[in-house]
Amino acid sequence: MKTGFTRAILAAMLLALSPVAAAAAPTSAAAAPTSPAVLPAAPAAWGWPLSPRPAVLRAFDPPAKPWLSGHRGVDLRAAHDGAPVASPASGTVSFVGVVVDRPVVTVDHGNGLRSSFEPVESGLPAGAAVAAGDILGRVRPGHCGPDPCVHWGVRRGAEYLNPLAFVMDLRPSVLLPVLPDLRVLRDLRVLRVLRVLRMVPVLRDLEGSGTRAGKRPQAAAREGPPGQEMTMAGRPLLAYCRVAMLGSR
Repeated sequence: MKTGFTRAILAAMLLALSPVAAAAAPTSAAAAPTSPAVLPAAPAAWGWPLSPRPAVLRAFDPPAKPWLSGHRGVDLRAAHDGAPVASPASGTVSFVGVVVDRPVVTVDHGNGLRSSFEPVESGLPAGAAVAAGDILGRVRPGHCGPDPCVHWGVRRGAEYLNPLAFVMDLRPSVLLPVLPDLRVLRDLRVLRVLRVLRMVPVLRDLEGSGTRAGKRPQAAAREGPPGQEMTMAGRPLLAYCRVAMLGSR
């Protein structure tokens, strides 16, 4: 009788513990894909051409086809007309002149990257080497109406790029999952075990009542349909364990 009672206790405790382990495993697996190692590399760090950090008056909006209209750069608000424009990165001045009716200065940064600024009046000659932060020229009025601004464009070969990608991190934000507190899982596991152990005195009373009624425990265990033999301790214990697990989920 003691052997059957002990087996029922152990079986119930295993049933109480198993859902916790099963629930904890998917959590750790789900957290793996959010590792920072799989994120793309951060863009190259350049400096802003205007100081203080300017507001963006018009964003980058490239055309779907090269011959269509669009905005192939960004318009940045300047503090005032005549504000200094700095080189965002080191390079070589490749062009200084007038395009249509606007003064333009272009810097070749190497690796096929070039920055162009307009309307910017510059006294630098073509071929002059500049470091990041060196003054290229000063903003002229007229590009953004009454607002002082400078148009900044970046190209790699014939492809226009978003200049903000070189001074800001434009990657989408990634929300990491909230991992469960392991102490909470531990407390739930302990609570389930305690619920099972709390039934031990009740089960012993049931066994005692069966013995006092004149039935031997071995005989009581054999009652019932064939294949469903179970001690009086086992039946209520397993049933209570199932209820306890459902109630704690």
